[in-house]
Amino acid sequence: MATFTYPTTLPGLLMSDYEYTSDTNVIRTELDAGPARQRRRFTSVPTKIKASFNYSLAQMRIFENFFHFTLSDGASWFNLNVVNGSGQNLSEARFTKPYTAKAVANGQSWNVSAEIEIKAMTIL
Repeated sequence: MATFTYPTTLPGLLMSDYEYTSDTNVIRTELDAGPARQRRRFTSVPTKIKASFNYSLAQMRIFENFFHFTLSDGASWFNLNVVNGSGQNLSEARFTKPYTAKAVANGQSWNVSAEIEIKAMTIL
């Protein structure tokens, strides 16, 4: 597991906008005759999550500090609870792009959107 962990003082992922997709793991070879051949390339592939968080002003300060100083502007891996068909599991994650923050309620609340990469999604 990663060295850093998403702060417990911050709320988890919002499920209303939660979406994830896996990178392709199959290589396909077209043949001159007959059906194409396909095979799995790896046993584990990264999964990308479109994530949203709602933070209060105080929580936004904690998140910005965590992102900038602890994660080196999102470059480092960290542990995050993610949800899929296996339920909620602690997974290694990192930001793939800078996050987007939108002020709500005159800046007293913030909606943060981000693309997060999961190293290996838990599958039962």
